[in-house]
Amino acid sequence: MFALASIGGLIAVVMGAVMGGPTQYWLWGLAILLDALAAQVAGKSDSWNLHPEHFVERHGLIVIIALGESLIVAAAGLVGSDLTLTLLTVGLLAVMITCALWWSYFPYVKPLLESGLIRTEASDEGPMARDAFSFGHFPLLCGIIAISSAIEVAVLDPTAPLPLEVRVAMASGLFLFTVAAAYAQWRTVGILPRMRLFVIVVTGAAIVLVAGTLPWVTLLIAFVGVTGVVIVEYVKCRPMVEHMIG
Repeated sequence: MFALASIGGLIAVVMGAVMGGPTQYWLWGLAILLDALAAQVAGKSDSWNLHPEHFVERHGLIVIIALGESLIVAAAGLVGSDLTLTLLTVGLLAVMITCALWWSYFPYVKPLLESGLIRTEASDEGPMARDAFSFGHFPLLCGIIAISSAIEVAVLDPTAPLPLEVRVAMASGLFLFTVAAAYAQWRTVGILPRMRLFVIVVTGAAIVLVAGTLPWVTLLIAFVGVTGVVIVEYVKCRPMVEHMIG
């Protein structure tokens, strides 16, 4: 059933790649919708016989690949450029943001998702996997893309203040990443990390409102915000997570 429902999305992807231009965006947008429809249809089945450890690990690897692409974006901007202190600072902060995003997902969120998927009833395993991973991780990856696009602009011109739309992209990316992870966590274990959401909303607002400063200031705010999420969860939530996982 899933294979049949997915064929339309695969055809749209290939057609978009062949046709190119503005049509490509419409066809790839259609592919996303068709893929979501396929997941919706297939997720209703209770006969998937998922292996939670493997299933969660595969999605974690996708997150790692996306984060790795953001590092490539930062590094590519340094190639062939004059390595000034400002540019090196921007590049370093880009790497630090990526590392902080990794730290906010893998030591805390990923084990919870695995624990929740292991403990769920067989009848709810398919819908949970669909909601927390197929649907929940898609905006998370979109968030990484938005963050990478802002980093690319910052690296290309580290001495010019970031335009409003770039700052919005950075704030939106952090918001999507954090909210998607929070939703996946809530869907699997029933815990909504309100403090995580509060910290990232404040961080996003600061990024958008602090205008006219050099790009490294924007990146520093983003890094401090994500690191704040990590610290808060480590101090307040780590004992609970270790208890649930154990």
